[in-house]
Amino acid sequence: MNLHLHTALLALVAVSLPVIAHADGTAPIADRRALSAAAQRDAQGNAINTLTLSLPVGQHGWVQGGLGRTQLQDETTAARTRSHQASLGAGLVGERWQAGVGVTQRRGGDRLRQQDLIASIDRRIGQRWSVGLDVTRREGRAESTGTTADGTPGRVTQRLTGQGAGVRLAVAANDRLTVYGAVQQSHFTSSTETAGTPAGDGVLGGLLTQANRVTVVNREEAALTQSQLLGATVRVSDRIAVSGEVAQDRLLGGGMLRSAQLRPALRLGDSGWTLSPGVGISRSSAGTSVGSGSLRASYAWE
Repeated sequence: MNLHLHTALLALVAVSLPVIAHADGTAPIADRRALSAAAQRDAQGNAINTLTLSLPVGQHGWVQGGLGRTQLQDETTAARTRSHQASLGAGLVGERWQAGVGVTQRRGGDRLRQQDLIASIDRRIGQRWSVGLDVTRREGRAESTGTTADGTPGRVTQRLTGQGAGVRLAVAANDRLTVYGAVQQSHFTSSTETAGTPAGDGVLGGLLTQANRVTVVNREEAALTQSQLLGATVRVSDRIAVSGEVAQDRLLGGGMLRSAQLRPALRLGDSGWTLSPGVGISRSSAGTSVGSGSLRASYAWE
């Protein structure tokens, strides 16, 4: 079975969490080096760009580092908010299992600080089944200028803390078809504090993207309390595979995100290069539909 098309342990470690690891992603492999660049953008002007490097350590270990930049655009004011992120992961690969940990830091100047942690383990069962478990934690802080109770300007500090757990399952129906699914549940606590006043429950907009602005592009910026994903990968040939998936997410603060994506993967001969263009559509609980496109280029060598 082609490992690139099977269950990924930390397929999206280069982006923020909580996350459901996609079964068709490029997982770190202990005997190969890989460099991957990806760009994704939606019709609302939201965009994310990432660069990831994976390296083997010894015979069974790997390390992975990544850099990225996210742009969120407010459709009403046309204002753009940018943040930068850095990630680091490491793990071990056995004959029928793999395990790893990863951390991602996202910063938007003095406005935003966010940290996500993930620990994952995968186990192959027989020749066709694979199951994975994820544990995640998020800590975030955002600062902005607001108004105190007496009407004077003051600094507003928002804090968000959350923990989550998820399960992934994949089955190779035959040599060409792999079906996979995942569920994730997270719980968050939050507070908002204005200078000179006690902290209160609830989070303003600094740490929560508005429900009608969340798409597949910026979903990792959002706080997701529940996520479900179902997908399939079809190997058309030894050089071409096509993955499609549908997902549903429940957002903290209310609202739902339903999305679908289609991503072919094209291996360019024996050059080590793989190209993966993609298209997607997202639909919020308000009924707004937003299209998106992506492109990933990966190079692997021994």
